[in-house]
Amino acid sequence: MPSDPVSAPEMTESERGATFQVLQLEALVRMKLVAFRLKDQLHLQDMARLGPIDATWPEKFPEVLADRLRQILANPDG
Repeated sequence: MPSDPVSAPEMTESERGATFQVLQLEALVRMKLVAFRLKDQLHLQDMARLGPIDATWPEKFPEVLADRLRQILANPDG
């Protein structure tokens, strides 16, 4: 959407699985941070609790998305 702080992931940010195309983790996290709906926030909390994303991840994103991720990481249990 034109109002999104960054654009959606490109197909080049995915990998071919056995039966379907899969987004790379960084692209998926960026997509969730852009949408930032409640369900996206819950998915990000799950990723923070389970370990795929941690305090080093905000630096991978533009500041507006980094701030959103810092909010999630500060309270991964909701």
